[in-house]
Amino acid sequence: MDNFSIQVNNNFLETLPPDLQDDLKKDIEEYSGENSDRDCFIRMCPYCNVLVAFLRVWMDDDEDGTPQACAHCGETIPYDKCKQSIKKAKILSDLSASCASGDETRQKKEEERVLQEQCIVVLATGIEVFLRDLYGICMDLKYVKPEFSLYAKFNTGAKNDHVTLGDTALRFKTELKMDMSEILEKDLIQKLNILMFKRDAIVYKNSHADTIFLNNSGIKGKVGNRIPVSHPEISDFIRTSEIIVDILEKECGKMISTDIHDRIKTRLTRTLAVLTFEMPDPDNKMSGKKEN
Repeated sequence: MDNFSIQVNNNFLETLPPDLQDDLKKDIEEYSGENSDRDCFIRMCPYCNVLVAFLRVWMDDDEDGTPQACAHCGETIPYDKCKQSIKKAKILSDLSASCASGDETRQKKEEERVLQEQCIVVLATGIEVFLRDLYGICMDLKYVKPEFSLYAKFNTGAKNDHVTLGDTALRFKTELKMDMSEILEKDLIQKLNILMFKRDAIVYKNSHADTIFLNNSGIKGKVGNRIPVSHPEISDFIRTSEIIVDILEKECGKMISTDIHDRIKTRLTRTLAVLTFEMPDPDNKMSGKKEN
């Protein structure tokens, strides 16, 4: 299961007052109907702060039975969101490589270049959104009372500014006491910086180098020239992104999971807490048995 869900089992129920245990059991029984043998989970969306109860119906190698998106705000888990960006970048990279195979016409080379640039944009933006979401979620859990949420405020502040990787690292260090230079290896940070500089040059400078790019990236060239891109470099960016997401998922996952679970328990015992039961959808695989 993801970091934002907790299973309704005996251990969890024992942490709640007796009257709430009875009410919750009755609600789950009424909600479950014929699916009473299925596991029930309570999930708190870290973006909109809504509590939802759902049944985990079946799993396969690719699905863990967790809702793919919040039914109230549409947001998905930050780790999954970034991993999907990496997956898209891999598809674009493969398409780019196919353009370069055999046919060396000018049009094919330009198509290859466009796809390579989009790989960089997708990867860098995915990492940027991932870090922004982690920052907003961690800030909300650390500084805001369980029944409230200021995620939108933290998120807006980070989103509307042109925030560099250094700015992001500083926010994590000063406000969350998380030092990126200790969590991530120097080589990973350096590659991530180059990825971001290249993305900015592609998006804001029509893929041409300026003095800021040349001075900060360490790449040699002339102002006005197109920035260099290559298949080996993009493959390296993809691997780097995967490693960074895995490291931060492990680093932040335990803390987020603990705080989310505590928040779920706290909110269930307060009058402001409203638990929504997502009813099974017969057309959705979440609510049906897996057929052999």
